[in-house]
Amino acid sequence: MSIHYRPYNSLEDLDLQTKIWLQATKELPWAWKPNKSQNWYVEQVKFDPRSKMYAFEDENPIGYMSCIDRETFIPLGFPWIVDKKFQGDIQHHLFDNIYNFCLANFRSKSFLQRFRKEWTYQINFFEDKGFKLDWFNPIYVLESVQNSNFDTPEKYEIKCSKSIPEEAFFEIINKDTNYTDQNKVEILSYLLNDIHVDWTLELSLNSKSLGMCMTTIRQDTGYAELVLFITDSDYSKNEELLLESVISQLKQDKVRFVSMTTKEDSSKIPFLESYNFKQKSESVFYSKKL
Repeated sequence: MSIHYRPYNSLEDLDLQTKIWLQATKELPWAWKPNKSQNWYVEQVKFDPRSKMYAFEDENPIGYMSCIDRETFIPLGFPWIVDKKFQGDIQHHLFDNIYNFCLANFRSKSFLQRFRKEWTYQINFFEDKGFKLDWFNPIYVLESVQNSNFDTPEKYEIKCSKSIPEEAFFEIINKDTNYTDQNKVEILSYLLNDIHVDWTLELSLNSKSLGMCMTTIRQDTGYAELVLFITDSDYSKNEELLLESVISQLKQDKVRFVSMTTKEDSSKIPFLESYNFKQKSESVFYSKKL
């Protein structure tokens, strides 16, 4: 057995990275779908191939780790591997290489990583490296998507598309006082650049947009996340109609579980609980400042 390492080479490595991630996380509870941030970063002028490292056993890919240079913090990846037999030295080598690269080449000295609270091995690994829990958000899950039955009244229009309708997005979110103008732009940028949105479902009446939900689906595990859920705040009934329409679409897509991540004091929690969503996990963020 010969273990060797190399930095990022070509766009094919992004596919390799996705393959390793899916294999490494398939058994982890509430593991999200790979996002687009890695694709976005390699297209930036400041991208450095040394910010990604891949591990191989002979010619077989067995792991990788990467980081992204953002202005305010560095998302520092976990050294993912395809099999537990590679735990240990290989992971530490990947981590030390990428971590030291960040120290030498990035101006920001604040690191951040996201896990689920059940991922104890990954959390312990980062805690041993000096990372501490910074904040967390509860994750509410509906585990009975395939047992749900809802019908949207015929007078409402349901449009499901693969794209993100920006005009309708601003039409709806501008009515919600919980968002500042800066928040709105940042949210749209995040959805466009970081998230693989599988579809956007828009609820309207007489051509007036009432609500919108964007969803990402991990097909191999049947797990979906609602990454955006906004409605015309003047009419709470729209929340019910939108969620019921979303669940119906997820059922058609053979989704087993769907979740929404909220803040601890979110006003949406009672609403989610009324549809049998239950808090099943937490999205936990670990950071390290130097």
